[in-house]
Amino acid sequence: MSTTAVSPPLPRHPAGTFTRRGESAGQPGRVKARERTPAAGGHVIARHVDRGGRRREVVLLAGVAGSRLLVDRDESTMTDRRLIAHLAADEPPASAEAACRAYLSDPDPAGCRRVRGDDLRIAPYAELEAMAEPLAPGANGPDGLIGPDGEELALRLIPGCSAIPHLRWCAGAAGKCRPCSVREVVGRLQCYEPVRAITASAILSRWEDREVSVATLTVELQRLVGSRTVLNRGLRERALALVARGEVSMSEIARRCGRVKHDGHGIVSGETTWLARRLGLAADAPGKAPSPWVHADVLAIIARDGLGVSPREVELG
Repeated sequence: MSTTAVSPPLPRHPAGTFTRRGESAGQPGRVKARERTPAAGGHVIARHVDRGGRRREVVLLAGVAGSRLLVDRDESTMTDRRLIAHLAADEPPASAEAACRAYLSDPDPAGCRRVRGDDLRIAPYAELEAMAEPLAPGANGPDGLIGPDGEELALRLIPGCSAIPHLRWCAGAAGKCRPCSVREVVGRLQCYEPVRAITASAILSRWEDREVSVATLTVELQRLVGSRTVLNRGLRERALALVARGEVSMSEIARRCGRVKHDGHGIVSGETTWLARRLGLAADAPGKAPSPWVHADVLAIIARDGLGVSPREVELG
């Protein structure tokens, strides 16, 4: 199949899931995969429409020592290239598809950094060394990470779409666990460490292992690091501390951020519901839990204008 063939109109974000060749592509909300035929500057894996309505494509580019770069780029201009993952040479083709599927579950080019000129010349996972740390005995075992609800969170091998298992974060005891993303684990613990360091270390220790795939785990970690959606715990703790000391009210914080409301008598007050949701004190919808995440731009506004502090003071980074 030619990569220039005209395809049916694609759904807008959220794009649903990745469709492998041979599967039905006529279902609403699914993205049709392309055959891996040569295209200018890479092999096209899939096409999708981003949040801004722009048509984009996910491609594999050849890297150093047989490695491959999974890249999201503008379909027509082949510019605005974003690095999804750098896969080792030993990762089977099915791992690239799994990584693409993980990315397309929430396709947001802004969540991935731009491809740099040296990306095609550096070894896979070179950037992970800065955030990795040696795994101490028991750091990720049965007595390791525990969620706030007492559920165990650990890296485990689970069946993948290929013959080899995938290394993924899982919630629950061995034998009764379910896979979850790196972002979900960080969100449940409401802290980046030690999840980020443990994940990076695990990827580095397994990237030459032909019996285990770390492709999906790599995509999840790189998306977490590049995302503009950040944890709100530090912001929440600072706001509640100021309110508890009587230095400011929730209404005043919201007013300072430009979020106001008027009652029937024309009295102006701060929109505290908006603030509570951004701080992770209230849910966005009935039946849902408060979100541990806030966009970095919103965090900066609340910190700087609402609390009078530098955003850096409340970022957990």
